[in-house]
Amino acid sequence: MRLNLLMLCLSALLYAVNALNTDGVALLSLLRHWTFVPHPINSSWNASDSTPCSWLGVQCDNNHNANFLNLSGHSISGPLGPEIAHLSHLQTLDLTFNNFSGKIPPELGNCSKLENLNLSDNSISGQIPDSLRNLLNLVSFSVMDNMLTGQIPEFLFQLQHFEYLLLSNNYLTGPIPINVGNSTEILMLYLDNNQLSGRIPPSIGNCSKLVELLLDYNQLHGVFPESLNNLQSVVYLSVNNSGLEGTIPLLGSSRCGIPVSLRKIPGLENQLEMLLMASNQFQGGIPLDIGRCTTLARLHLDGNNLTGPLPDLTSISNLTYMDISENNFRGEIPSSLGNFINLTVLILSHNKFSGHIPFELGNLNLLYGLNLSANGLTGEIPPEIGKLKMLQSLDISVNNLTGKIDVLEDHSSLVALYFIQFLFWSSSRHIAELAPFFSFIILGQSWLMCQMSSITWAELFQM
Repeated sequence: MRLNLLMLCLSALLYAVNALNTDGVALLSLLRHWTFVPHPINSSWNASDSTPCSWLGVQCDNNHNANFLNLSGHSISGPLGPEIAHLSHLQTLDLTFNNFSGKIPPELGNCSKLENLNLSDNSISGQIPDSLRNLLNLVSFSVMDNMLTGQIPEFLFQLQHFEYLLLSNNYLTGPIPINVGNSTEILMLYLDNNQLSGRIPPSIGNCSKLVELLLDYNQLHGVFPESLNNLQSVVYLSVNNSGLEGTIPLLGSSRCGIPVSLRKIPGLENQLEMLLMASNQFQGGIPLDIGRCTTLARLHLDGNNLTGPLPDLTSISNLTYMDISENNFRGEIPSSLGNFINLTVLILSHNKFSGHIPFELGNLNLLYGLNLSANGLTGEIPPEIGKLKMLQSLDISVNNLTGKIDVLEDHSSLVALYFIQFLFWSSSRHIAELAPFFSFIILGQSWLMCQMSSITWAELFQM
């Protein structure tokens, strides 16, 4: 009798030793909600294990508690499941690039130790649950590329450790919360591609550590608040197509002349690199300080009501892409643009530029796109343009240019050429010699797009 009792106790003890701990049970419960689970997860998540610490995507602390769950990119389908609440030691949850659906479970707010929560690139719908206000240790919250609705909760900007809020590409509505400035530690704020409305709250100027601010493609209105110029650490500002007006803010451009040797000083490391403000209603000119931003790489100011001549931009030596089309800039195209040796695309179309095309543009050896159309340019095409061996698209249409196009006849990289309202003269032989190098050419008052493999040049001239 005593022997049987001893064996029973030993069996119970052995079972207790081998039984899966509560975190493992919680993970298996989550798995049962999912409608598709790839084989590597199914084969790895084994109920006979004592802990989930060796399972795919799971890491544990010294006490065998799951504190890290990364299932990114496994094409998992189905709802997340309320059992997530039982993973009380979780610090990082990364479920990006899957097919999770349904709502963010309110029970997620019980994971009070969470620091990094990333649910981006799924099909999650509904609103951001109020229970997430309990995640007081949250540093990063990313739900980009989902189908979230409702307003941005104000409590997100009351989290003291918050550094990254990425809400891009959802269906969020309403205003940007007026307490956004409470997030004084925030570094990245992505609110682009939603349906946000109203004005940018002045309190945003309190986010003095902000490095990246994306507000593109919303339904905002009004001017930039003056406080935005307090954001001296901004590297990336993008407000394309957001309904904004007023003048271009200085942001961190007032520090753009700081020598490289001083940029190691705390607070001076970051300088403006991308300024994207296309398709708004901005007025005035380009601030002179922006012309001193040696770190600026992309400048998109197209589709606004900007005026005046271009300021001195010679210091922007790292500029790779510049689009200031569809504005009211006037005067001559500055010859100093030829100093932008890293430039790959230059778009100055639909302005009021006059004078000749500066021959200095021939110094832009990396240029593959040049659009000077719809201005008041005169004179001939500089022969230096024909030396741009990387150039693939050239649009000089709707100007008052004259002269020869023979300067381009040795240009083997061009695939698109636009000559609308260009008074050129050259023999048909010279034009025909260019034929093998173009995908299409536009010669007249209308678009004549011709695939060179299916139409002859003789047929083109008969059109």
